[in-house]
Amino acid sequence: MRVSKRDKMLLVVLFVIVLIFGYYYFLMLPQEAKIESEKIALEEKQQEKIQLDALLASEAGIDQRIAETETDIDTIAKKLYGDVTHEEILMTLEKFAEETEFDLGNLTFINNASEAVNGVRHTANVNFTSDYFSMMDFIENIEKNSKKVAVKEIAIRNTYEDALSGNMVLEFNGSSLVEAYDGNYKKLVSSAYNYRDIIPGPFKPYETFNLTEAVVEQPPITTPEFIPEEETPIDYEDYKPKTKIYDFEDGDVFFVGNSEDIEGFVTRNKTHLSGAYSAEVVFDFVAPRIFSEANIVFENNPVVLNRQVESLSLWVFAYEASDHAIGAVVIDSKGKEYRVELATQVDWTLWQEIEAVMPVEITYPAMIQRLYIEGVGYEQKLTGKYLLDQLQVVYPVE
Repeated sequence: MRVSKRDKMLLVVLFVIVLIFGYYYFLMLPQEAKIESEKIALEEKQQEKIQLDALLASEAGIDQRIAETETDIDTIAKKLYGDVTHEEILMTLEKFAEETEFDLGNLTFINNASEAVNGVRHTANVNFTSDYFSMMDFIENIEKNSKKVAVKEIAIRNTYEDALSGNMVLEFNGSSLVEAYDGNYKKLVSSAYNYRDIIPGPFKPYETFNLTEAVVEQPPITTPEFIPEEETPIDYEDYKPKTKIYDFEDGDVFFVGNSEDIEGFVTRNKTHLSGAYSAEVVFDFVAPRIFSEANIVFENNPVVLNRQVESLSLWVFAYEASDHAIGAVVIDSKGKEYRVELATQVDWTLWQEIEAVMPVEITYPAMIQRLYIEGVGYEQKLTGKYLLDQLQVVYPVE
């Protein structure tokens, strides 16, 4: 069969068409599909990049906010006290009164009454004498102080003859976290001035101090004839056991008068009811006045009452009878102060236990801040000496 020239041309055209179709179908179409797939993958990667860029920008913003917050915390921390002590408060007040005629008198303290977590709020009740300008300078020094001190109350008396006198209530605010946030925070009273950073108690001797015990000849011991007595049955309905909460062994208390001219001290005495020591309190009110008070303040080891107490008792050794009243000052968790009078007068000698019912209004936990011995009226006995031992409480029977 003879193929014409026209047919040959047609066959060549057909072959070219088939070749082009095969190239497109087997090579171009897969490449186009791959290109579309790569475009989709590219778009996904671009979206991931946008998200990562946004995340990086957000982290940079977070770092900036963290730095700003740390700066704010540092600024606030510099205005607050840490765990401030009575010595630091006293030094601060002395600094405020420098180069003025503002004379500090009796100081009383209320320990941390803050209800905030890690909060610190100590209150100092200051009696003072001053002239008007010195008092204003003192207040101005308080306002200029780098740490926050709030003037809560001021009571001023003027007789038009002597200097001004009065009472000022100052509040020292802070946080126990200040030292952690403020790297430059330093205690106002260092070990060179604060004995509590050096020795655990003022009555504990130095290492080189040798205490020589006096040798006392004991009288011969005679054994008395034992006569059995009828046992008295215990009335369990009225039986209320007492729990000792402080025994005065460490001498960890100090003396404060409610007037600066009142003299006195607290030391340890070997006459005791339990343990090895009692606390010996000696005081002199010096001059007759309407009200005099000697305080035995618990300092390093606060006496804390964690739950409700029915009554409080104390053993007191009196060398002679007197008109002094004896009691305790309790600060509850709301910062309210209660005076619990244990005895209205001392009408005994030797050891005697005195006791009083605790006020039901007290919000627990509470703290026994101090014990007091007071005299009232111009006829009060001006001097006194007592031994104190075994501070005890009665808890409700559950």
